[in-house]
Formats: sequence, C-alpha cells, structure tokens
Amino acid sequence: LLPQLIKIYKEKKASDISYPMLLILFCGLSLWIGYGAEKDDLIIIISNAVSLLINSTIFFLNKYYPKK
Repeated sequence: LLPQLIKIYKEKKASDISYPMLLILFCGLSLWIGYGAEKDDLIIIISNAVSLLINSTIFFLNKYYPKK
C-alpha cells in the first residue's frame, strides 16, 4: 500500500481506490493487531499498526482530494 499512498499524494487524485477493499483490509489489520495483543507479540502489533496507518491515510486522502 505504500507505493499506492505515494502515488495518490503525488497525483493528488484518489478516485481509483475501492472502498470495500479498504474496509476489508482495515478489518483484517484490526483483527491481526488484536491477535498480536492477545499473544503479546510486539512485531505483529507494530507491523499491522503501520499497515493500518497507511490504510487509514489512503482512506482520508480519498475523501480529501475531490473527484475529477
């Protein structure tokens, strides 16, 4: 997702993003963070939290940049 985030930021256009895909990914990452917390595994928590942050940023940029 990081290359996609960079592309969105450079082009100032995020109309190619699928909301259902972002929602499913958001749910999956949240569940992985919960699993990592349950197992006290900091690597699982951190890696999925970073992915969740990137996913959330893509979602908000999609809302921020107007549709063209």
